[in-house]
Amino acid sequence: IFTSYGNKTTPHHKTNPGLHHLAFSAGTHEEIDEFHRKVVSFYESHVDHGQILDVPALYPQYGPHYYAVIFTDPDGVKLGLAFSSKSVVPLPTYVCSTTSELSPSSDMNYTGTINHISLSCSGMIKGRAFYHFLLADLMGYNEGREDSYGTNYTRKTAEMIFISPGNTTPHHKSNPGLHHLALSVGIHEETDEFHTRIVGFYASHANHGHILDAPALYPEYGPHDYAVFFTDPDGVKLELVFSKGQ
Repeated sequence: IFTSYGNKTTPHHKTNPGLHHLAFSAGTHEEIDEFHRKVVSFYESHVDHGQILDVPALYPQYGPHYYAVIFTDPDGVKLGLAFSSKSVVPLPTYVCSTTSELSPSSDMNYTGTINHISLSCSGMIKGRAFYHFLLADLMGYNEGREDSYGTNYTRKTAEMIFISPGNTTPHHKSNPGLHHLALSVGIHEETDEFHTRIVGFYASHANHGHILDAPALYPEYGPHDYAVFFTDPDGVKLELVFSKGQ
């Protein structure tokens, strides 16, 4: 996660195109309660640095054991720390050679890992078409529940991305919230292949986004970083990147 300088003139709202909210995982209920106390203490000693939106509570609509605290950063960006039965998940293959499920007593600590990212789209017809193509067709996510709140996409390695209805406020990467979102690819050649397929998608779906930068090396970020940059229908900056050793 990178933080960068943004503008001060565009108030953040979760329904602005871009980031709706970002949730981190916790390993236990108790961690969330302890975290809540620390955040409250931080806010008390740092005026105008954020606020608690919802104290720790169960959210059975998201899962039988889903327990979370919701709060904000100084710009009002919505954040969460959540425990659920999915907080402990199969390890990604690039971490170890097994995909066996870990138990909560495992030595691997998932606290602080990303639980899910929720993105707002000004138009859900375009948004669903684009993100189904990107996440399901290209990245191998499974499309989950679709309802009035939006659509979710998940992977076996527990990454979850939600797409939800937003407003028509113009997006800019310097607005408080999301600057850009980068997804990993496994090999150098996939970046080129996905670039070709994205160009094909844009050709058949008018006004659904555009290529910002064709695939290229970015040695300033890493000696083997190779990436393509593009946008969703609202102009939200996205990236597919291969980084040796990721």
